[in-house]
Amino acid sequence: MGSYNFPAGQYEIISQADDIFSPVEIISEGKPPSTTYSYISEGNGYLYVQFEPTAGDWLLVEVGDETGSWGYTDSFSVNVQDGETVIFTVTPPSRQTDYEMLQDDDSGPITFIDTFSWNTTSGIISYQLELVDVPEVEFGWYPREPARGDDVTFYTQVNTMTVSSMTWLINGVELDSSYGSSTWTYTNIQDGVYEVTLRVEDMFGATAEKTYTITVGESQVFQGVIFDDLGNRYEDLTVHFYWNDVFQGTTYTDADGHYEFTTVNGQPITLPLTGMGEVKIEFVDKDHVFEIRDLKADKTKPVSVIYPVTSITSVDQLEYNIGFYGDMADDADTPQVNEALTDDHALVFYYTNIAKRFYDEKLNYIFWNTPLYVTTDDKNTNEAYFKSGNNPEIDGKTTYPMIYYSSLALKRTDPDAPLNREFHEFSHYIMWDYYGELPERHYFWDATTGKWKPLDTNHWGIANHCTSDSYLEAFAEFMSLVINKEMNVQPPTTTMLPDFAWSRYTIGGANEYLGYNRDQSYRFEELSFASILWDLYDGKEVADSDNVDLTLEQLWDILMQIYVLPKYYENDATTGMLIKLDEKTTEVRYINYIKDLYDGLIENEPFYDYSTSDIDAIFVSHKIFNDLNADGTWQQGEPIGINLKWGIERRKHPVDESWLLTLNIPENMLPIDITVTTTHEGTFTQYDHEYTVTVYDYPAQIPIIMPPEKYTPEMTVEVTKQGYTDTSPLVLDPATYDELITTQGNLGSHTPSLETTEEDEYIYINQVDSPTTVEAGSTITLTASLEYSFNDITLISLGVYDYATESYAFDETYWVQGTDIEDYVVQFTAPDTPQTLELEANVIFQIGEEWYYTDNDQWYNYFTIDVVEAADEGIPGYPLPATLAGLTLVLLLLKKKRDPQLL
Repeated sequence: MGSYNFPAGQYEIISQADDIFSPVEIISEGKPPSTTYSYISEGNGYLYVQFEPTAGDWLLVEVGDETGSWGYTDSFSVNVQDGETVIFTVTPPSRQTDYEMLQDDDSGPITFIDTFSWNTTSGIISYQLELVDVPEVEFGWYPREPARGDDVTFYTQVNTMTVSSMTWLINGVELDSSYGSSTWTYTNIQDGVYEVTLRVEDMFGATAEKTYTITVGESQVFQGVIFDDLGNRYEDLTVHFYWNDVFQGTTYTDADGHYEFTTVNGQPITLPLTGMGEVKIEFVDKDHVFEIRDLKADKTKPVSVIYPVTSITSVDQLEYNIGFYGDMADDADTPQVNEALTDDHALVFYYTNIAKRFYDEKLNYIFWNTPLYVTTDDKNTNEAYFKSGNNPEIDGKTTYPMIYYSSLALKRTDPDAPLNREFHEFSHYIMWDYYGELPERHYFWDATTGKWKPLDTNHWGIANHCTSDSYLEAFAEFMSLVINKEMNVQPPTTTMLPDFAWSRYTIGGANEYLGYNRDQSYRFEELSFASILWDLYDGKEVADSDNVDLTLEQLWDILMQIYVLPKYYENDATTGMLIKLDEKTTEVRYINYIKDLYDGLIENEPFYDYSTSDIDAIFVSHKIFNDLNADGTWQQGEPIGINLKWGIERRKHPVDESWLLTLNIPENMLPIDITVTTTHEGTFTQYDHEYTVTVYDYPAQIPIIMPPEKYTPEMTVEVTKQGYTDTSPLVLDPATYDELITTQGNLGSHTPSLETTEEDEYIYINQVDSPTTVEAGSTITLTASLEYSFNDITLISLGVYDYATESYAFDETYWVQGTDIEDYVVQFTAPDTPQTLELEANVIFQIGEEWYYTDNDQWYNYFTIDVVEAADEGIPGYPLPATLAGLTLVLLLLKKKRDPQLL
């Protein structure tokens, strides 16, 4: 039961026309009231809905989405199934009760006002459900055990008074539809497994079905595994199957790289299978989030490779495994497959799919803009980037998400894969897909050229006008590390500091450990910001000024929120120049700058287990604050989250070719660091600063922008490289700077005087004495004899790593200086149960903020100790001297002049 009640009322429809001959346009349109009801059926049958008025007359009734489906009535009826929800809307009857036409003057527009009214309408709603039985279905067949070649007849008898249709299906394929009493024959049946289904539907829309499985002979499965010679199994890869040029179906590889097909031409596979077939692999993922396109070969369709299959006459031929092998030349005998590129495309697919699975499985991410086109060509450069517009035309469009790899970046041997390649670029795509755009880059209008010129250049860090580009890159770098760790793609291979080792990022094959506190003076500002994100994620670490331990889900929520944030910049409407706004001007947006990250963390402080002081400590430890008094340390009152001052170290102008300085440095010495130091005189010394740029490309060029002359600046350009000293840095003052630009159009060239630095800094393990056998629970004592030579006070770390527990049984640091040979005693407790300890002794040293070790294979020492049952009496196991077999002198660390490898 239910009720309805509409008190009397009225509404107006106002329309207007230019004159009595012109079309009428509705200006506003009132509507009568209405009420929507729902009824959930408790069975299959016929539902009657009756309206019993206590005031008024019939109602206007609309059922479901069918506008005006019943009109004015006092009842309606529908067929329903068990659990079905019937939704209907009732409205009181209305009629026109007034009409008015208005005109301001003889030639002005005419306004029409139509008034509609309804009387009080109320009543009771009653429901009556007439139930019917679900149709019963049963069928049989003969012969009951058919053999190959038999004609099999299926038969049934159902109640034709209630059934409106019957459908026969075999293996999910509809083969016959009938009415009433039915028999149906499958002729010349072959070996295989057949699922036969009879599906019936009654007059009320209720369905029922019955399925039986019939086996004729033995059916077969065509299957295989897709892998590569790196040990990877390919998941979510698209696999098509053809036989005798007829498409048979599509499937996708599982987590083990396995695929299978069970039918040919709609029938279960039986042997022999004569003719020719093909397995076509298409580099499109199962969810069609991304696909690989070759812009040079054929950009109209995804990259694919075809593998021919000959006639299958035996069971062993049904297994068809496919491998991708590196360093292969194209085989002229297989024109369908370009073996020279297949391994490269395959590995890009493999790692890109891992990135997709991470965002899907770990963060439940919904991909909005798909497919992402991962494109390649034969351009002989090392380019890899993400773009969302002005792309090569694909499928008739140029605006779409695209990751691009040139021929050198595509190579499976690229040392940056997957961290600084697939994981990095895919994370750019995610930020764009979620934000709707990437963090803002700024431009200014150059009236001389009539063009907009950029103030921000990708990867230029502190040379850029603001921090949006550095934050954009930091997000991708940090998420690359997270993907690697969460998906366990490339676990740390070093046993030294294993937790810290997960923070290893690669650039050009060089290792960058973001677990260090990278400050704003570090040569890659974006890695400094990524280091902050890593601190938020990697757990609490007092030594790192890090008392924050956010889960991945918590940090993701903070990073992807929309905030009310300052609108820092906008272009002047008249001049087009970029101006800095008062920070009281706000806008609603995502995080674009490093200060936005700080503000977002503070805003979320009430919801998570950290305090404002915890966040301040992290940012201060990375020197992301405005050092107002330029003393290099933070004091109360100095703004946190602002890493550089507007207009001083954040340049307000775009980089122009006239500001480029060329350094005559041999190409084989690249990459090389160039440090630019700016000093001032008098009261302007507070603006003194320096920054370092790493140059990778030849010729070595950097932009130099001289501050205004009134600040009395002097700039020093110095080349720094491990093992070399620049004995004659370039010094520029405003007069020299302006003269070079005026006479040459740029800053010309400079040849640094690089002299070899003959510093011998090293550390050796001369000998390690260890016991061969100890008792359970006893104290193990080792003696390590270290020989070292360091010019300055240097921090060294001596450790013993236990492979069974994957942790350090001993890990201690010491300060050393000078040249000496010293013995260090190492003590730790043996396990309580008998076993063989597999241990490793190692030692590293620190210069500045960086830890170093040798680049050969002899920097660690393996040894074993047998732990036996503790005796009832006697003293704990005492260490017996034993020199590591065959090693009387092990050089762990190269001399500094040999460029020790950065950890």
